[in-house]
Amino acid sequence: MKHKNTKKLIKGAVILSLATLLAKVLSALYKIPLQNWTGDRGFYVYQQVYPLYGITAALALNGFPLFVSSCIAEVDSEKGQIAVFKRLFYILLLPFSFLGLLLYMYSQPLANLMGDPQLSPLIQSIAFIYPLTAVIGSVRGFFQGQMNMMPTAVSQVAEQLVRVSLILLIAFQFTQSDQSVYQMGQLAYLGTFAAAVVSSLILLLYGFSYRKKQKKLEMTGVTDQLPSKKNLYQRFLYEGLLLSAFSSLFILLQLIDSFTVLNQLEKSGLSLAQSMIQKGVYDRGQPIAQLGLVVSSGLTATMLPSLSQPRLQKRPDRLKLEARSIIRLVVVFSGAASVGLIAIMPQLNRFLFASEDQTHVLAVYMLAVFLMSILLAFQNILHIQKKQRVILTGLTFILGIKLILNQLLIPLFQTMGASIATVISLTVVVAYFTYHLKDILLQTNQAPFIKGYSISLLALGLFVRTLLTVLQALWGVGRGVTLAAILLAVAGGAAVFLRMIMVLQVLTIREWVMLPMSERLLRGKKNGKN
Repeated sequence: MKHKNTKKLIKGAVILSLATLLAKVLSALYKIPLQNWTGDRGFYVYQQVYPLYGITAALALNGFPLFVSSCIAEVDSEKGQIAVFKRLFYILLLPFSFLGLLLYMYSQPLANLMGDPQLSPLIQSIAFIYPLTAVIGSVRGFFQGQMNMMPTAVSQVAEQLVRVSLILLIAFQFTQSDQSVYQMGQLAYLGTFAAAVVSSLILLLYGFSYRKKQKKLEMTGVTDQLPSKKNLYQRFLYEGLLLSAFSSLFILLQLIDSFTVLNQLEKSGLSLAQSMIQKGVYDRGQPIAQLGLVVSSGLTATMLPSLSQPRLQKRPDRLKLEARSIIRLVVVFSGAASVGLIAIMPQLNRFLFASEDQTHVLAVYMLAVFLMSILLAFQNILHIQKKQRVILTGLTFILGIKLILNQLLIPLFQTMGASIATVISLTVVVAYFTYHLKDILLQTNQAPFIKGYSISLLALGLFVRTLLTVLQALWGVGRGVTLAAILLAVAGGAAVFLRMIMVLQVLTIREWVMLPMSERLLRGKKNGKN
């Protein structure tokens, strides 16, 4: 039975990882034609209120399901699981319905705070999604707590397909009509609401099917054995909201940008129209960074659950060794992603968005891929160690520093100030978490790793920039040849980086083995560290 459950868990994790990867790629890629069709101003309108939706998406995908599934998994009986689910359902539904109502009622003051009163109808459209977030997140969490990942995977992919299709259709229609960018944005978020309805209906169908397959369960005699409503409320406020906040950290940083960048750009001397365009260009960095995070977040999601296994909890030395290896892998490959994105940024910006505006700003913003990846890995390990207070303090530091630095730096450096503020806020908390994980991270033999890793990153960056410069001189700057040059540079850069970290023995053999397709990567590698 134990082997069967483990096999089911592994299969479910694979299904969920693939669905999440597909959903994230879709969620990032659609913004490219959206910007191309609606321009920087249309992209600004969509992105300015996007964080208000992005928070709900992160909660429905990660925060709520993780919290609900952990509560469900702690209950042995099926009757008890259903009873706990019902309590959690209302614990989530009532406050988020109220939050959606507040968002709808106060959409105009919020739009004014963002510096653009015409955003009010878009905020109202997003408000409808908030009650559905509780429905989607709680039902997904129930099935995940029973190790059934299929409802989450199917609803997630279906939601993204419907959402992306509707948004692209609305954006294309915008190019054929005389709609304003604000009307386009409102319709796009109504399409997002429709996609959330589709996801909810799919999950409810799974729920009805589940109940139909089960015999009618008598619920009496179960309630006394379950956690009380008060206990679940306390857990939600302390554990659930913290877990949810960190899962949507990148979106929270964007939310701070929504309330500060436009206002501070005007303080720097730009007109409102100029500020909107500058903000729209700055927002290009978000889908690019999101794509960069796919690999590292997938690596983290695949490996970190192994640290929760009881066998490791009873062996602290083994736990530290596993955690150290996972962190090294995340650092190595997220750093390569950041350096690679910085190196191709001029060509990538031109290919995706038909201009090289603010390339230097976007390049600095790509450092967030590296820092965010490390933070997510650190946060998961701290969570396993029950250091919730450290996580909460770190989250407060990030948001507070970002808010203060945006106010100070944007009037001086415009959008570059916003990028710098993001990087500094993340760096401070990486250092803070490093201090609290020093028993895992700080060793006396880190110099060879740091040296080999730095040389490998330098080789990656120099190779990619040199190749792109040569190809641009030979082929020109057309969109088609630029894409070909980017693909060649990415493939060549990846090969160079992998070869360098092998030759310089940046990773140990056991760390290589932890990677997917490790046999292919290690083929031909005769020597290495154990």
